Order: sequence, then C-alpha cells, then structure tokens
Amino acid sequence: MIEVKRLNCLPLLFPILFAVTVSAATVAVDATKTYQTIDGFGACSAWIGSKITDSLAVKFWQDDTINGHIGLSILRTRIDPGGYNASESSPMKKAIKVYPDIKIWSAAWTPPSKFKTNGSTVGGSLKSDATSQQGYADFLVKYVQDVKKNVDIDLYAVSCQNEPDFNPSYEGCQWTGDQFKVFVRDYWGPTCEKAGITAKRMISESYRNSLSISDPSLKDSAAAKYTDIIGGHLYGGGPNPYPLAETLHKQYWETENSGMGGPDESIGNGVMYANIVHNCLVKCGMNAYHYWWLVNNNNDDEGLCNSSGKPTPRMYTIGNFSKFVRPGYVRVDATAAPANGLTASAYLGAGDGKLVIVAINNGNSASKLDFTVAGFTGAAKAVPWITDKSHSLEKLDALAVTDDAFSCELPSKSVVSFVLWNGAVSAHAATAGRQAGLHAKVARSRNAVRIEVSSAREAWTVRIVLPSGRQVLEKSVEAGCSGVSLNGDGLSGKVFIVKVQQGKAVWSSRVVVP
Repeated sequence: MIEVKRLNCLPLLFPILFAVTVSAATVAVDATKTYQTIDGFGACSAWIGSKITDSLAVKFWQDDTINGHIGLSILRTRIDPGGYNASESSPMKKAIKVYPDIKIWSAAWTPPSKFKTNGSTVGGSLKSDATSQQGYADFLVKYVQDVKKNVDIDLYAVSCQNEPDFNPSYEGCQWTGDQFKVFVRDYWGPTCEKAGITAKRMISESYRNSLSISDPSLKDSAAAKYTDIIGGHLYGGGPNPYPLAETLHKQYWETENSGMGGPDESIGNGVMYANIVHNCLVKCGMNAYHYWWLVNNNNDDEGLCNSSGKPTPRMYTIGNFSKFVRPGYVRVDATAAPANGLTASAYLGAGDGKLVIVAINNGNSASKLDFTVAGFTGAAKAVPWITDKSHSLEKLDALAVTDDAFSCELPSKSVVSFVLWNGAVSAHAATAGRQAGLHAKVARSRNAVRIEVSSAREAWTVRIVLPSGRQVLEKSVEAGCSGVSLNGDGLSGKVFIVKVQQGKAVWSSRVVVP
C-alpha cells in the first residue's frame, strides 16, 4: 500500500494532499526483451499543401525539446494521376527543410485513366493487359525520378494503390490480392530494379486492414521479393497482427486513421487515438502509425489540426509517441495493461541511451503508477511530458529514479511520456540527403563532436545546424585531413544536424547531445 502524495511532476493539478491510501498499479519494463523496430509516425498532405504554414511545419516535424512540437518522422504524400505535381511536392520541401532525416513516401489514389477499365480516375480497375500493366509500372518509376529531378528528394517508398477494397466517389481504383501479386511480381518490381529505383514498394493499404489482399503477394516468393511494406487503414476493421509479414521480415505500417463524424476536440478523443497507436504497436507489432490529414479539409475529425489550422488534443496525444519514440527505436517489454483503464508501452533507443515509456490513463480519475525497469541501468531521472485537458504535450519536473524504479500519478484522461537517459554517449547515425560517394560518420563524446570522412582526398566543410535551420558553426577542412573534433560547449541538451559537404556531395546526421 502506498500513500498518495502531491508529486513534483504534476504541481498544478493536485494542490491538496490526499490522506487516503490506495494500491498502485505497476508497469514492469524489461529492456532486454525486444520486439519490432519503429520506423516512425506520420500523417498525410494530400490536397492540402497550402494549409501547411511554416509555423505548422515546425510543430509537425521539428525534432526538438519544445513544448507542443510533435516531431513526426514520416510524411505521406499523394501521387497525382497526371504525374509529378508541384503543389503536392510543396509539403515535401517544407518537411525536409525542418527535419532532414524525414521519411517521405507517396501513394497513388488511382492509376492514370488510360490504364483503367473504365477510362476514368474514379472507380474501375487496372487493365490486365501487359501494355497497361507495364505502362503503370513505368508511370510509377517516372514519378520517383521526377520527384528527384524537381525537388531533389529520394522518396522512401511508393504505394501503388490507396484503399483498393473501397469504391469512393472520388479518385479510386479497385484491386484484388491476385492483381497486386501479378503487378508487383511481373511488372513493377522488375521495372524498378532495371531503373535502379531504391524507393521501397508498398502494397495493400486496405481501408479495413484486410490481410487477405496482401497475402497472395507474400505467399508467392517471386512477388514477395519485390514487396517491402504492407500498409493498412483502420476504417472498416483492424488493427490486426500480421505474423506472415513478421516472418518474412516485411515492414508493416498503419498508413491512415481518422474520425469521420462531427468534430470532436476533446481530450477524450485524444486519449482514444493514443490507445489506437498503442494497439497498433503493442498488440499488432506494427512498425509505423499514420493519422490521415495533417490539417483537416472538412468539418469533422480528419485532421491532426482542425480546418482552421488549430491543433487538436489528438495531435498532442499522438505526439506523446512521435516526439520521443524516434525512428530506429525498438519496442521492449512492458506491462501493457497494469490496471483497468491504464495502458503502457516502452521503447529503447540503443543509439542514444534513452528509454521511453508511454502511459495512458483512460479513466475519469487520477491513477498512481509504479515503474520498475530491468535491463536499463544508470538512469538518475525520468522526465515526464504530459497531455491532458490542461496541458498540450508539455514537459514537467523530472522524477528521481531510485534503484531503477520511480512513481507518478497520472491525471484522468491523460497521456504521459517518460524519458529516461542512462548517460550513454548519444550520437545517432541515421543519414539523409545526397551521399554520392561521400562517406562520413559522427560520434559524440562528452566534450566534443568528432566527424570523420573516409573519402577526404578533397577539401570538405562541416556545419552544425539547429533543427530551426539556424547554423551555429562552420569549419573548412583541408584535403587529406580525414577527421576533425569540434567543441561541444553550449550544445548540451540539444538536438542538432551535422552536415558534411565535399564538392556537390552532402551527408547529414542527426545528433542528440547529453
């Protein structure tokens, strides 16, 4: 039995000490027991590029420690049936400017009408003749090439069809599982291979997360070779576990989710979506989660922001995951349901010495949680970030971690992320940008940032840039000098981007400084 007291992490919420004694639920974390790798969290910019202002771009994508910024790491975009479209690429440029390591991918709502059975971008199916199948494969390859040519962005992935099992009154196209298998195996995959396209190929994006649509491709070894990601939406069903995708080491992404009823900007709505994210990651082993629109274009719940661009509570509760569970983190074992109305999950950032625990209180009253951590030693404090009816993803006072354990009281209808750091050297090696033969690496010690370039036969330049885009250091390095150490004073506790340039080649890496 534990006496509930006013806690430092919530000084404004409980000004009166409780004299009653209650039982605390326990979340037991075991960082030695690992599950799937997290690819990231995102939302979509289809048709709404003009609604994404510069200030919203920073809120959506900047990787930092600022209250209210959600740190999305994936952007889903639309492939216009006419091909490359400048208005659809505008959000790509804004996103990569704010967060150079972002994964940008594109989905087609329909093939061009000339390849379809009804000659229209609405309804119909992809023709089965070889000319149409090859024509659509060539179209998708050219789109990737045009994005690279026009905005200098290497797309992370391409989905050949959004919601193949739904027949809308707008752009759409219906596919069966066998049609996906034939197209990927006989046309799209080989055409990408021949053209040297490295963007991953995604199939399905079933509106109801139907696994039967992707099963034929995964059960055919030749088609499975060319299938990289299985996508799924959560409108008519799901989320569903997918053991076959896991067995074949395929990425499994939730790629669209939203509400279609009247607008609801309550904290209850936000907590509901936090639980959907939890279920996707914990119960179904998914590698990524996407909401639908970044900014709503209708009068309902389809956006993280409403149609006026105002962030909703669901943006912040989803941000309780996206801001802290960075790409490359691995989900580790945690007590998923410590008590009625409470859920929890945990994620390990092996490259940056951090452990993140996300706890959700679905109830109408505060609940005490005790946390125990095994397999992650040395953390002295747990920093809580809270979203509830009074806070929008805000940092609170750190909690002491004693003997690898700590406690906190979660307010009603809240999501709290706890960030623990065990003092390990904190440098991340996720690269982005153009590499073109430039090979560099970065390491962080307590007093310096060390950059080494193996291809240093030419002069090179190193820059340190904050996520805001402000450059704080630039140093020119002579040809033949393969390494340089930069003083890290003043950067403690910050996230920054190291950019190395040699001629026209650019290499970048995100670094987190202890």
